[in-house]
Amino acid sequence: MLKKRMGLRSYDEVIERLLEEKVGVPSDMFGIDKGRITKFTEKDRLEDRD
Repeated sequence: MLKKRMGLRSYDEVIERLLEEKVGVPSDMFGIDKGRITKFTEKDRLEDRD
């Protein structure tokens, strides 16, 4: 697996690293909301259902 071979924790990190190394996308283009986004809760999932 690419994630394991690269020694990264998530596929997001794999994508970010590949974009940095292969395409030249600067790292400051990633993670603007890092630490501010939380996972959806059960309440969030049921919020708009009738």
